[in-house]
Amino acid sequence: TLKGPDGDEVTLTIDPENVYLSNLTIGQEVTSTQAINIVAELRKPSEEELAEPFVMEVDTGSNNNINDPAASLNTKIHMVATVTAHDKKAGTATLTGPNGRSLVVNPTDPKVEKHLKVGKTVIIYYTSLRIIKLDPVAAK
Repeated sequence: TLKGPDGDEVTLTIDPENVYLSNLTIGQEVTSTQAINIVAELRKPSEEELAEPFVMEVDTGSNNNINDPAASLNTKIHMVATVTAHDKKAGTATLTGPNGRSLVVNPTDPKVEKHLKVGKTVIIYYTSLRIIKLDPVAAK
């Protein structure tokens, strides 16, 4: 479990083959970099998407180089969500996924916002790549 400077926590599974990262100790500092890409399409779902409205793939990798030990976690989610609320005044829309969880988004493109209506489906492609790097502890 990693705890960031703002107190946010994320729990990851480390490949036991990564001998450097598997020997982490509580309180040890690491560098964690995350890149997120989200693409959404306002359209009807395909038959395949209706049959499987939530698909998540997770790939892990590791670098066992003693001079550059690191691990990566790549998560891809393809999900069918529904617009369950649209507040034009606030400029927000609430999307609810097949698991019942909701997310309030702020569409920035007025062309997109004008097409948001309660009951419409949104196809979401979410990709997250997190790289954890074991950095040498800096002298204090």
